[in-house]
Amino acid sequence: MTAPGARVPLYEYTLRLHRLNPDGPLRGVVLPPEPDRGQRYRRDLAETGSGGARTAAVLDQRLGRPLSPVSLRLLDSALAQVPVPRHRDPAVRDLSRRHPPALLRTVGRWLVRRGTGREAVAAGLALLAETAVESDVPLILTVGLLGSPFGRLPADALERLPNAAATPALGRLAGRTTGTVRTHCVHALNRIADPRAHYPWWQGPHPLADPDRPADPQAVHWLRRRAADHGDFNGYFAAETLVAADVERAIADPHADGEVVDQTGRLLRATTDCAGTGATLARLDNARELLTHYADHVGRLAPTADRCHSVLALAGYLADPRGEAAVLDRPPGGRAALLAQLTALLREPGWPARLAELTAWPTGNLAGWSLLTARRTGLLPDGPGPQARRRR
Repeated sequence: MTAPGARVPLYEYTLRLHRLNPDGPLRGVVLPPEPDRGQRYRRDLAETGSGGARTAAVLDQRLGRPLSPVSLRLLDSALAQVPVPRHRDPAVRDLSRRHPPALLRTVGRWLVRRGTGREAVAAGLALLAETAVESDVPLILTVGLLGSPFGRLPADALERLPNAAATPALGRLAGRTTGTVRTHCVHALNRIADPRAHYPWWQGPHPLADPDRPADPQAVHWLRRRAADHGDFNGYFAAETLVAADVERAIADPHADGEVVDQTGRLLRATTDCAGTGATLARLDNARELLTHYADHVGRLAPTADRCHSVLALAGYLADPRGEAAVLDRPPGGRAALLAQLTALLREPGWPARLAELTAWPTGNLAGWSLLTARRTGLLPDGPGPQARRRR
């Protein structure tokens, strides 16, 4: 599908793509070109922090006058020149003190449904992030499918709703998106699952969580089974999810189901390679317990490529005595015992075939990583790399 014309609302364009991809992430997204976007981006860098104030000023000017189709179209055009923040902003929030929430909601809905550019739609989402009600869920979900152009705003708008509406909506958006949008949805679900959860790296609750909000068991259930996907962004939220969803309690259950075990494995493996993006495994006070329970459970399940990936990642993490895993050696010898348990599992019938599948993975760098990690843990002998093997 080609890009929409200059006056086609992004919402309408998203609906067209949704009809072609009704279940998964949208394919073929080509947003309208913005010829001066690079120039405006460089200009906006020199005005960091002013985007919210400028957005609020443009909105405030229009909100103080009677609304009409013409005035709203003029607002759409005016916002094209403003760097609208992609997260909740205090200046935009202050508009609700000067104007009725119903008015902000009306303008926000119009901008999301009729806006023809990224900035106008983002401004509409920013207004809905302060005023949305449950009937706005379909509108927010639809435009949220476009993904990264709107940053955290779709998740922010859904998170403000009561738990009964927010959790399923965020889960649906996470299931239909990838990358940063999905990451923001999972972060929001973490805050909803347990707003008062204690995070060791913050020495307290999440700084963006509402301490007066009730915890939501529905969000906990979703996080324990769906939080981590097969993408590259899980490290941004994995440790946070392990805390918010109290995954240790779930994986310690002797009757934990396969979904919980596999999700725990994905979350744990994400925390072994996320320095600089999220909290790592060693930052968790219960890292040793999580690893022990996971190792016991996964050993009772049939081997799959995904399970092999998780076990291999954890074995590689534990195999480095000078790495971060050294802090897990409490009591002394505990790290080595866990490593031996995981590597022994990878040698059991059926698992070597899954390891071979990983070392021959056709896309990305999984094949090379798997080969190097298997050698480092003693599962495979040293030899040529995957590129050299393919050339022979």
